[in-house]
Amino acid sequence: MSEDRPGRSRSFDHRALVERVAGDGELLRQVVELFCADTPPRLAELARALDSGDLKLARETAHALKGGVSMFEADPAFRAAVRMEDLVPHATTEELRAALQRVEDEYLRLCRELEEFAAGF
Repeated sequence: MSEDRPGRSRSFDHRALVERVAGDGELLRQVVELFCADTPPRLAELARALDSGDLKLARETAHALKGGVSMFEADPAFRAAVRMEDLVPHATTEELRAALQRVEDEYLRLCRELEEFAAGF
């Protein structure tokens, strides 16, 4: 995933998103708005689950985050969520904290880039 490939940012595939909304700018903006509004509460839920030791909830939340980015072909965010989901059952607290930081970074970057793209679409 290279930033210099046309139609692609570091975080997601522009063309795939436009195709998924059939070129409808209003729908694109709504999808982005909903996703980006849902992301911070999900990230907070994941952090709380890890803090409380609720590994089942942490894994479910990572899985939900992973599913949420499929529409955007957002490889970095998807991979971060997959890693978190895979680590949850057996990782150390330190490994989980590092994975959580990666998930937060990738999802927040994705939302910034999606919002910028939607505003200019």
